[in-house]
Amino acid sequence: MTREKARSAKALVVLAIAAAAAGCAPARPDTVRAAPPAAVAVDADGTRRLGESYLRKRQGIIEARFAGNPYGRGYARGKLSRSQIVRGEQAIQELLERFVPSSVKRFFLGKVMALNLRGSIPAIPAEHNEEIVGLSDALEPDPIAGEWNVFARHLALHALHDFSQRYADQTPLAAACTGFAASGGATADGHTLLARNFDFEAGDLFDAEKIVSYVVPERGIPYLSVTFGGLTGVVSGFNREGIGIAIYAWSGGRTTGTGEPATLVAADVLERASTLAEAIRIVERASVFVSNIYMLADGKTGEMAAVEKTPRESAVRRGRDLLFAANHPESAAFSGSKHLNASSTSLSRRRRVEELVTPLSGRLDVPRAARVLRDRQGRGGKDIGPGNRNAVNALIASHSIVFDLTARRAWVAAAPHGLGPFVAYSLDLGIAAGPADPRFAKLASSTLPADPWLVSGGYAAYLSARERTVRGRKALSEGWTSEALEHAREALRLAPGFAEALALTAEALAAQGRVEQASAAVAAALDRDPAPPAFARSLEAFLTVLASGERPAVKISYPTSPDDLPEQ
Repeated sequence: MTREKARSAKALVVLAIAAAAAGCAPARPDTVRAAPPAAVAVDADGTRRLGESYLRKRQGIIEARFAGNPYGRGYARGKLSRSQIVRGEQAIQELLERFVPSSVKRFFLGKVMALNLRGSIPAIPAEHNEEIVGLSDALEPDPIAGEWNVFARHLALHALHDFSQRYADQTPLAAACTGFAASGGATADGHTLLARNFDFEAGDLFDAEKIVSYVVPERGIPYLSVTFGGLTGVVSGFNREGIGIAIYAWSGGRTTGTGEPATLVAADVLERASTLAEAIRIVERASVFVSNIYMLADGKTGEMAAVEKTPRESAVRRGRDLLFAANHPESAAFSGSKHLNASSTSLSRRRRVEELVTPLSGRLDVPRAARVLRDRQGRGGKDIGPGNRNAVNALIASHSIVFDLTARRAWVAAAPHGLGPFVAYSLDLGIAAGPADPRFAKLASSTLPADPWLVSGGYAAYLSARERTVRGRKALSEGWTSEALEHAREALRLAPGFAEALALTAEALAAQGRVEQASAAVAAALDRDPAPPAFARSLEAFLTVLASGERPAVKISYPTSPDDLPEQ
């Protein structure tokens, strides 16, 4: 066979397989009615309106109200946040192409996802399917043409948390969340607080374009959800009955092929539960396909619980006044199981958040809770350098929130990554009032100021240090050791203690044969408790080789952000 014929045959095979994969994707349900003829109105201040729904930006964060029946809410979400949805889809597609550069691997990954989605539909309540249909109808004509129809693609995006579970501890797809609940004697006023960082390291877009939405169902309990464009499910939210929920990925937890996405389970809780017992029951009865930890709290009674749930079993861990969560189970039911990936930082973050919160018991309020979420130090207050994944705030959060469930209020940090002002929201006001209501402006007086490190330029310097480190690694790979060392030293000047810059310094010095100085640089990096564990292990291996007096042939395994990945 000639080379041209071989290429043609291969192309035909790929097309045939692609056609088969596209056929696996779920089709839009025919039982759901077609889109209503409706146009978006735009006010002079930029507020977008559709019926009783609206979307606008307030104090740097997108704020929205989605009201009506499931289809209508989804349709309004799709129309009003279309630009955010399209940018989000493009960002995820780009990340996937950079994270999985092989088109063949991406194809088979897509086929598995499609088959799982088809099998999962029976486990998803009809109203969720209707809402996603409404959203996908609003996006027609399809802004991102491809093999999958719009409905199938957005059903898959609702399961992104679940499909990415196997990569929960791998940068650049880390989902390393940390948080706590406090009530009763632990808080200054007896209110119930729910605070957490939702770390989803998929790029700055999901932080910059987060949406605080008031969801007002035609039937059901209204609720507030902190989300992003296109997600009708919930990862962090609370309802008018004072029931709050936050989902934490379970590092190394069991998975199966089909089930209801966790974000839709959380939406079920907020729309239907008026007590903690009802919320627990909804989570326990849900048919899911990945393991998660569902932090729950009741602002009326002060009760708190964490439901640790796998596809087959669940356990309830309760707290009295204080309850903590990261990405591993803590109940006796799962204590003997293998529950942590080797690359997880969950234990370090869990210990640090308890270390920060416990001394505040009896004095906890929203400003103190926000300071806990902004903490960038290690255990014992150790300086571990910026961007360290062992920190409560590793500068990768797509949202950072404090909920006062008793007052039904939320404080949500503007970008970047929990450092911006914590903007105040009132669920009661969002349910009842239009966007022009003057009471929204009064909420500004409750906004918490930005982190001083952001205001002083520390974060900007850290970003420059990251850029320098990436450029230095590239220079080193091309044999420019002096240039790499210059980049590393400038990065350390900008961000003292930055472990990745210390590691680059060591590599550059070792490449120049300066073994003793390289060893000192590695030791300094290890003294910062570097994370994730793969990074720490590679530093230890590098130091071992240096101790033998040889130039290391091994390379250091750096944490990787989405911006560090090569363009395809």
